[in-house]
Amino acid sequence: MEELISLFESLEDIEKLQGFFVIGKALILFGDKNLLLTLMNDNFYEAIFGFLEYDPGIDITNSEYRYRKFFRNKAQFLNVVQIKNLDVLKKIQLNYRLIFLRDTAASSWLEDSVLLVLSDVLFYFTIRSSLPILKTY
Repeated sequence: MEELISLFESLEDIEKLQGFFVIGKALILFGDKNLLLTLMNDNFYEAIFGFLEYDPGIDITNSEYRYRKFFRNKAQFLNVVQIKNLDVLKKIQLNYRLIFLRDTAASSWLEDSVLLVLSDVLFYFTIRSSLPILKTY
């Protein structure tokens, strides 16, 4: 995956970059829970969202579709309740990325089967993230 990401980052040709969109889309549409979690982990999520920026069906000159820029500059995690457990914090961040994928980056082409997998994962993480917080109150 690292080699694929470094190749992506070195390209400037729009047609080749759109090929990476096809790769990213195919990986997501595969619909495997473990693969989705790997794609959205700290090491790969920015690259995957970068792939999805080059959807041939959207105007890439529109800054509205710059997902990496959004995650770097605008998306901020704010603690309403202090969370000391790093695993819970990571699950919350992963949850956010999965929701962003579902509702924004891939909303126009996600298939029902992948939506079901995403919903299951999101439900599981929401419950798993909430329990340690609820136990302290």
